[in-house]
Amino acid sequence: NFFTKEPMSTTSSHPVEIKKDRHSNTGMSGSPKKGGAGGKGTWGKGGLDDLREDPIDRQDPNYDSEDEKNEDVIVSEAIVRSADQDSSKIEVTLQDFFSSGDFSDVVASIKEIRESKRPHFVKKLLITAMDYDAAHRERTSKLLGKLDGVISPSDISLGFQMAVDALEDVSLDVPGAPEVLSKFIARAVYDEILPPKFLSSAKIGTKGTDLCLRLANAFSNERFRSGKLAQVWGTTEESSIKRLRNEARMIFEEYLSNRDMKAAGVALRDLRAPDFNFQVVREGLKVAMEKEGEERETTIQLLKNFAASNLISASHFAHGFETCFKSMDDITLDIPKAPTVLPTLVERAKSEGWLEKEFSYQVPPKSS
Repeated sequence: NFFTKEPMSTTSSHPVEIKKDRHSNTGMSGSPKKGGAGGKGTWGKGGLDDLREDPIDRQDPNYDSEDEKNEDVIVSEAIVRSADQDSSKIEVTLQDFFSSGDFSDVVASIKEIRESKRPHFVKKLLITAMDYDAAHRERTSKLLGKLDGVISPSDISLGFQMAVDALEDVSLDVPGAPEVLSKFIARAVYDEILPPKFLSSAKIGTKGTDLCLRLANAFSNERFRSGKLAQVWGTTEESSIKRLRNEARMIFEEYLSNRDMKAAGVALRDLRAPDFNFQVVREGLKVAMEKEGEERETTIQLLKNFAASNLISASHFAHGFETCFKSMDDITLDIPKAPTVLPTLVERAKSEGWLEKEFSYQVPPKSS
């Protein structure tokens, strides 16, 4: 099992420990902007007030400014402890992943991390993988694909941008860091984890970041995309998120053609990727939203059968629906009626028992 191998090091023969975050030379500060009341990923001033039991009245004759200062100190310490717990959780999760390669444990751990810290997980995952061999990097690319619906698309993009921003420091220990990160970026675009616009909109500040983005664009050139990006780490394993999505969609398309429920179940098992089943649900829902009348009903019946026969678990159905809602902007480009149709599918799935009744959803606002 290659996950028991030691990480690669460019400076010594000893195992490389997972590194702590270095201070970036990009001029970015980790301090909250605008006095803590704004800026992406900050808590905002409201967070402090929310933790107080009662609002402070400075006109109260019993008001004591020292009490207010002490209360702010206590609240601030609570926030710092929470941030430290998230950082520790990220460190432990990465150590476990690079030793065991278990995807499900990572997904479960991320759900315990506050959303504001999830971009940091993506950044640390990418930087840590740079110290490992091609097989570990391939596994990392696959893990990124499984984070769809667990970490929002915007936070995944932010995590990649944070890794780009850290390149100058990372390159001190990993001289080939710009090229390695460029491959992660190109592969993520190929697997539809990052939007193609990231290649042109990512911010650059140094020669290393400029090189990284130029290489990523070159790798994403149409002449290379079809086969080489799926094998960008030089591994022989051909599985990729995009290929699996295409194969999942074919299960539903073929079923619409032959109505062979048993063959569809065999095709699902032949994917040999049970932890990918939420993406099968996603593709099935997309087919159902595209179709009308009898074809939509037939697609829904296949999804329902996958649930009844336990080929796809309840948690994967919930995750699949959630992923569709979180990707609504992209889905709507191809299926304009999706925002109207998907909520009706939720209600039907709940009423027929193939989606948990507790499932809640919200169509996200259109991005500008």
